[in-house]
Amino acid sequence: MIHSRHDESRDTLGFLACAGFQPSNVRDELHITPCRDIGGKDVVNKLVEPQTGIECELEADRGDLLIRGFWDRRSECIIDVCICDVN
Repeated sequence: MIHSRHDESRDTLGFLACAGFQPSNVRDELHITPCRDIGGKDVVNKLVEPQTGIECELEADRGDLLIRGFWDRRSECIIDVCICDVN
């Protein structure tokens, strides 16, 4: 049930993004490239927050939706839809 709600929410958000932006600027199920840590080394399975130095493990290597030009003309916004069952 949660998985179907996730897909439904992602598809609805993607449809609205295509209506507001050019459809070529919207992608789904994209792969996220690893970031770099403070020392400049490539990090594959962890993320380091630059100001505090806190490390966290990356659970997934993909986002649900990417919208080019959402905040700025040259920027990309990656959206990860998360549905929680509170019951």
